[in-house]
Parts: sequence; C-alpha cells; structure tokens
Amino acid sequence: NDYGEEVIEETIKVPVISDNGEVWGLVGLATDITEETRLHEKLIKLSYSDTLTGAYNRAFFEEKSKELNIEKYLPIGVIMGDVNGLKLINDTFGHLKGDELLKSTVDVMNKVVHKDDFIFRWGGDEFIILMPNCNEERCENTIQNILEESKNSTFDLIEMSISLGSSIKYSINQDIYENVKEAEEKLYRQKFLKSKSIRSSVILSLNQSLHEKNVETEQH
Repeated sequence: NDYGEEVIEETIKVPVISDNGEVWGLVGLATDITEETRLHEKLIKLSYSDTLTGAYNRAFFEEKSKELNIEKYLPIGVIMGDVNGLKLINDTFGHLKGDELLKSTVDVMNKVVHKDDFIFRWGGDEFIILMPNCNEERCENTIQNILEESKNSTFDLIEMSISLGSSIKYSINQDIYENVKEAEEKLYRQKFLKSKSIRSSVILSLNQSLHEKNVETEQH
C-alpha cells in the first residue's frame, strides 16, 4: 500500500438474494497486516534511530528537514549542542562511561523539548534539535531550560555541561544547512570564549567525584 506495508488480501464471497429471488455474489476484500509488516516497521524505526542514545540519527534529519520545509511549520528553530567533557571522561574512565554521558544528555533534552520537536545525534558528541513553529524567544528559552536541567542530571562523574548555539529558519527557500552552520558557529564561538572555564569546571567536578569515591582514585 501507500505506506509500504506488506498486506494479505483475502477474498470473501457473500451471497445476496434480491427481491425477485435472484442470487448475486458479493465479493469483499479483508486485509490483514502481517507480523512481517510489523517487523518491517520496527526495522524502519531502528534505521532512523541512534542505537546508543535513542535520538534520531543523521539520516532521518535529511528526511525530516525536507518534510518540515512547508509554510505551516515555519519558522523552524535549529539548536546545536555539544557535550563538554566527553573526551576527558572517555580518556579517564573509558568509553562506556562516555556513552552514559551521551545518554544522559539526550535524557535532559527529552525533558525540555516540546513533544513536536525532534532530537538528532549529529556526530560523536553533537546533537541537533529541530523545532517547528519556533520563534527566537522559544529557542532561547529552550536553551536556558536545557542548561538548567543539565545541572540536575543524575550523571555521577561530573556536572553535565552542554555548549549550545541556535538559528531560525524563516523561509522555505532558506537552506537548512545554512542554519546548521550558523548554530554551529555560535556554539563554537561560545565554547572558545568559555573553553578555560568549561575545562576547569569539568576537572573540578571530576576531582570532587573522584574524592567521594576513595582517596586512591583521587590520587589517580
């Protein structure tokens, strides 16, 4: 069918008697969505999801950004986020702990964003949020809410820190990748200006966490 579903059509013959006694044959079609179809749908969903964090992946960004590029969804907010301290966590505690940090980051974003917004894992430690019908005020409020919520994260090694930048797509003719570029430039401009304080904060937080575990780990 139009949704790419595999279906089984079963022909049903039903006798119908007319007023003059003639018997007509009425043929109906019964459609059954098979178990294979449900599995197919699940596989499609998995193909659009990042297996680690559960966020959508970059391939789905391509599709969804085109789908949203109509007047009724404009303006569209684009937020790019970069997780601070991931390399330090990977180098110190290993990639499994780094993976936990990434998953905690998506959990924070899910608590903040609107149900009609979309979270995508863009790269190793980068994420993008697409927000239909979003003005600058809502975009900035979302950023502030993510920053506030990250402070309440349950990640146990460091206080979660995310650098964020944003852009607004106002026109259908505006290339979404120009917005991504603008959001990325804002993000890294912010990260460059705050790089020393970010690193110091991460190291201080990590040191406190190590001290709470035991003295031997703190010395390490």
